[in-house]
Amino acid sequence: MIIKDRDPAEHRDNDDFARSGAKAEQQMSHYLRRAFADDREVLVLHDLRLEVEDGTKEALQIDHLVIH
Repeated sequence: MIIKDRDPAEHRDNDDFARSGAKAEQQMSHYLRRAFADDREVLVLHDLRLEVEDGTKEALQIDHLVIH
């Protein structure tokens, strides 16, 4: 089951490296959707952003999180 879809607006495309990364994420998102979209035992979250709340404005992003 897809819990959080991939948001193309969250991805930079201002250089070749960023475009290649966004394309790879899009492909993986496609394969995960094909494999798990209807599976109630598997949860998929795309583009999960976690921010530190200590005033440092640090954050991390998980491209694809699969929970089984």
